[in-house]
Amino acid sequence: MIEIKTNEINAEKCKIIEKKCDLVFEENYNSALEKEGFVQVNNIENLNSEDIYFIYYYNPEEWRIKGTQSNLIIRVLKEHNEFEQITSIEEYTYLSNVFNKHFLKKFNLTYNDYVLCCVPSHRKSEHNRGPLATFLRNICVNNKFIDGTDYLIRHTEIAEQKKVGKRNQNTHLSSVKIVDSSKVEGKKIILIDDITTSGSSLNGCRKILLNSGAKEVICFAFGKDI
Repeated sequence: MIEIKTNEINAEKCKIIEKKCDLVFEENYNSALEKEGFVQVNNIENLNSEDIYFIYYYNPEEWRIKGTQSNLIIRVLKEHNEFEQITSIEEYTYLSNVFNKHFLKKFNLTYNDYVLCCVPSHRKSEHNRGPLATFLRNICVNNKFIDGTDYLIRHTEIAEQKKVGKRNQNTHLSSVKIVDSSKVEGKKIILIDDITTSGSSLNGCRKILLNSGAKEVICFAFGKDI
C-alpha cells in the first residue's frame, strides 16, 4: 500500500492551492443541480443523506489538460494502482487534504462513527484494488476510519460508462453485492465514487447497503460530470 504523509507538501504552497480551490468552487457553482439531488459541498452547511455531494465539476474535454480539476481526478483516482508509483505525491496529497478539509472535517464525519466504502469499478473482482480504493485505504490508515473498500464487489463485469453513456440503478443492483452483510448492519457509511454522471452508481450501491442493514449512507463523488 502507498503511504502518503501530509507533511511532504510545502505549507505555503498548500495555502495557495487551498485558496485557488475555494475560488474554483465559487466560480463553478450550479444551483440547478440541486433539483437533481447533486450538491457541491462548498455551498451547504448540513448534509442530507438523500443527496449526492461532490467537490469539483468534471469536464471530460479537460481531463488531458494538466492543472485542471478534471485532470487531477483522472491522474490520482483513475490512472495509477497500488503496484505502480503514482504520478505525483503532491497531487495525491492535495486531493487527500481537500477531501478531508472540505468534506470529512467540514461536516464532522469522524472515524468514530463512519465507515469509508467505495463504488467498485466496472470490472469483475473479488477485491477492490483500483486507484479509488487505494486512495481511500490510505485515508483510512491516516485518519483511523474503518476500511470498507472491500465491502462491495462487482460480481459481474459491466461496460465502461464512457462506452455506454448513462446507466440506470438496475445495472448496479444486478452486478454488485455485499461481501459480508454483518459488517454493514447498523453502520453509518460514507459511499464514495470518483466521478458521478447520473448518480446511478452511487444510488444503486446506496440501496444495496441500506437493504443490507446499514443505518445511514452518505454519497460523495470527487467530480460531477457536466
